[in-house]
Parts: sequence; structure tokens; C-alpha cells
Amino acid sequence: MRNRLAIAFVIITVFLDMVGIGLIFPVLPQIVETVGKTDLASATLISGWLFFSYVGMQFIFGPLIGNLSDTHGRRPLLLIPLFGRAVDYLLPAFAPDLLWLFVALLFSGVFGACRKW
Repeated sequence: MRNRLAIAFVIITVFLDMVGIGLIFPVLPQIVETVGKTDLASATLISGWLFFSYVGMQFIFGPLIGNLSDTHGRRPLLLIPLFGRAVDYLLPAFAPDLLWLFVALLFSGVFGACRKW
């Protein structure tokens, strides 16, 4: 029974993460266009750099988080990124400029690395 609950917890965690990413992909260029006060072509390019920074942070922090999960256990390192992602969903909502969007995606990439080992 305990094993089933652990598997359900992991599945729900991954599902929530994929829903969040799936929601931001189509609307990020419009958000960047509004916040950055640029045209759609520039906003699309900036959105690409935003996602590059997100994936870059996952690449950099993935091995570090993997080592931490080996020493402290995987469950705590699944609970921490859930909190981090909740905070991360609020940062872009209140971003006054593009710098805050980059900070939010960098922050999200660090916590996203917790799920990639």
C-alpha cells in the first residue's frame, strides 16, 4: 500500500509540472511582448532565451541535486521543488520587466532539476 502511495505521489508531481510547462509554452511570447514592450518577433526570440536559461539551469543543477538526493533521500527533494514551483508560478505573474521573467525561469530551472534524476 505504501509503495502505491509513493508512486501516486510521484505521478501527481510530474503531472502538475507538465501542466504548468504546457500552459506557459503557448502564452510566453505574448507575456514577453506585453512586459518587454516589444514586437512579437523579438518577444519570440526572447522567449527562446528564457527557455534556454530554464533548461541550462536544469543541466547545471541536475548532478548536484542528484547527489543531494542520494545522501538525503528522494522524497524531501521532491517536496522542496513543489514549494519552489508554487513560488515560481507567482513570480512571472507579478513580473514588472523582463529581468524578473528571467529570474523566475532561472529559479524554476533550479527546482526543475530536482525532478530530473
